[in-house]
Amino acid sequence: GYTVYLKGGKNNVITGLFARNANSSGYGLFIQDSDTNTVTQSYLLGGDRGADLDAGADYNVISLSTMIGNSSIGLVANGADSNTVTGSYMWGGSYGVDLIAGSDSNVISFSTMIGGSAGGLYATNADSNTVTSSFLRGGANGAYLDTGSDYNAISFSSMTGTSSDGLYANAATSNTVTQSYLWGGNWGAKLDSGSNYNTISVSTMFGIVDTGLYLYGSATNTVTQSYVWGGTFGVYLNGGAGRTDISLSTMIGNSQFGLLASGSVWNTVTQSYLLGGNDGANLDTASNFNAISLSTMIGTGAYGLDANSADSNTVTGSYLRGGQNAVRLVTGSDQNTISLSTMISNSAGNA
Repeated sequence: GYTVYLKGGKNNVITGLFARNANSSGYGLFIQDSDTNTVTQSYLLGGDRGADLDAGADYNVISLSTMIGNSSIGLVANGADSNTVTGSYMWGGSYGVDLIAGSDSNVISFSTMIGGSAGGLYATNADSNTVTSSFLRGGANGAYLDTGSDYNAISFSSMTGTSSDGLYANAATSNTVTQSYLWGGNWGAKLDSGSNYNTISVSTMFGIVDTGLYLYGSATNTVTQSYVWGGTFGVYLNGGAGRTDISLSTMIGNSQFGLLASGSVWNTVTQSYLLGGNDGANLDTASNFNAISLSTMIGTGAYGLDANSADSNTVTGSYLRGGQNAVRLVTGSDQNTISLSTMISNSAGNA
């Protein structure tokens, strides 16, 4: 049941509301087919959901409020557009905030979103939403942009995924993340199959166990002016991740590679710093037609650049240094070009 239920109401103002329904299926607030309402300085608690903006609940404002969904979600928007949440705290047993089924053009600012077991923010088929100056934390993901969640923007925010990713995108395109901090137990950010045309800029990505930024089967993404650190790899381009453009960034792979590309083509790295406990950059099987320019590649344990069955790649205007060799090209790595570059080996007698 619903403690407070608005259906068909408009231009209502609710201040200082305490709405509590601890029943396992209870909602603190439910709004449906109601526009331009305001809820402020209120406490909304449900056994299931703290607040639910259902179909046709548009242009509503929630401010300076707390929304708690004990077993499920702090705030749900289901087919609800152009709503604003600011200065608020949202906690759910699963998700802090859930934007679903065509919930578009909503704005969340200066707020905290915490999902106990899953994600701080989950969006599916939700477009053109904005999150800014907020804190997102989940037991799995800080923020999860699922299938068909496109043209969303996250800025000036912190995304923490305790067990998995700071940011996870799956078949989500044309989203932007800027001036944000992404921390994950495994991956700082992961762009999975079909997550194309996304941009991450002026941000920090930490993947504690695995990778700072992992792209799998995703194309035409851009990373610029960012710091990417992974316990294993800084950046990992895999499974046909193609036409990725990385510039003005730092990539550090603590135990392995600053950059690993496997089966990935037509990627570009420029004006960047790549450092790995093993290799600075590693171009693995069928990583072809990639270009690295005006960059530094340092592999403290092995090679500045290591290519294995990787063809037609170019390195220009760069500095390469390795604990063993500056560069290693092996096992059918053909038609690669290195020009206007410096190659230094820390091992006597090697180049």
